[in-house]
Amino acid sequence: MNNSVVKVSDLLSPASVSLAVAILLCVCLVASVGNVMLLVTVWHTKRLRRTLYILLTNFFIADLVFVCIVHPLNIATFLADGPPFGYVVCYLKTYITYGTISTSACSLTSVAVYRLLQICYNHIYIRVISWKWLLCVSICLWVTPVAFCAGFGGSVNYDPLKYSCAYTNNTLTYILVCCIYLPLIFTVVYCYVKIYLFTKKSRQRVEVHSNQVQTNMSAPSILAKKRDDVVFKMMLVIFTEILFFYVFPGVLMSLLNIVPPASRPGVTLASVLLFRIRPCVNFTVCLLTNMELRLELLDCLKCERRLQTHSPNNES
Repeated sequence: MNNSVVKVSDLLSPASVSLAVAILLCVCLVASVGNVMLLVTVWHTKRLRRTLYILLTNFFIADLVFVCIVHPLNIATFLADGPPFGYVVCYLKTYITYGTISTSACSLTSVAVYRLLQICYNHIYIRVISWKWLLCVSICLWVTPVAFCAGFGGSVNYDPLKYSCAYTNNTLTYILVCCIYLPLIFTVVYCYVKIYLFTKKSRQRVEVHSNQVQTNMSAPSILAKKRDDVVFKMMLVIFTEILFFYVFPGVLMSLLNIVPPASRPGVTLASVLLFRIRPCVNFTVCLLTNMELRLELLDCLKCERRLQTHSPNNES
């Protein structure tokens, strides 16, 4: 690996480096603990061993691998004023970074497609919930990004403007954006908009039918509108996550040529940190948009507390 003359201290102030290290440490701790807790919850709860949570398991594992491998290396780069490792580690780090981010995006899309099939096309959903189908989807979620990185990535080098190792071939970025990220973003938006319109139209049909039977329909109507609000809030949260933590960092990096040279280190640092704090956001979004997972996680935590309370040492 060709170490660049430009160091981290040449671009960022000590306060900026300390802030970046603190943010990465917090993300590493919170996201690793959170994703492990979610994986344990899914594993120990029989009710959660179904299609949605099997797909979310890929999501949790991708973020866990990302924060446990990539984040410590990023922190080491900031603290050592440059990459303190050789070409092999730099290549593996870049490979894991691109692969896990793409796998995470693919997993998010698979969950959206699953919800669409379950709500709007139940006859198709029944056919594709077998273990063979889930295994094929899980394999595709991991193999597709890895294949793109292996086929179009090329060699890697430390990029001081990104404070990290990166592929020297820019073709991979354009291919990932055109072939993976843009189609996935449009798919997620389409799925949740379709779900929202379908549930709203179904509510209107139920209200028309119920009005013919009974005159007072205030309570069912309010309940149905609350369900619409839940779907809309879920759409808004996921769309905001995609916008700020997948699209916006790429836009920042693409605007570097327009930004004044003195401001470029700060812009690149903001883009890098947006990418890096994404696992914490993913963990939070999963809990906010899935009440069942949230309740099961609380039940698991309560069970662990009961076991600790009734342990032999405590009883003695």
